Amino acid sequence: MKWLDLLSRFAQLALGPWVQRLVQDLDRWRWQMFQSCLLLLLAAVSGLTVLLLVALLVTLMFWETHRLEALGALALGYAVLTAGMVRRAGRLMMPRPGRSSPGRSCGPTSGACPACPRSGSGGG
Repeated sequence: MKWLDLLSRFAQLALGPWVQRLVQDLDRWRWQMFQSCLLLLLAAVSGLTVLLLVALLVTLMFWETHRLEALGALALGYAVLTAGMVRRAGRLMMPRPGRSSPGRSCGPTSGACPACPRSGSGGG
């Protein structure tokens, strides 16, 4: 760790205020990321606590009369919530259709693209 500190100090001396500003921005970004992760963790714990308390309340309310129906409805509701979250997470991880992949260069500045039907020499 001392070598990295020495190297960062040398870079700060060699490159001047630009590196200092960059280091400050990185420190600020790291702190903001830590705060975001902490708040996300607290929100997740709070949400799970609420779901647990709602499940307990529904179970206690309907324990004598409709025990299996209440537990089945809770299980179905949680399954739907889980499926929705998995679907949303999968959608967030997929690349957007409007953007091209890193290997391709489609657009007005790239000239003729064989994959684009808009370009003059393209197929389709």
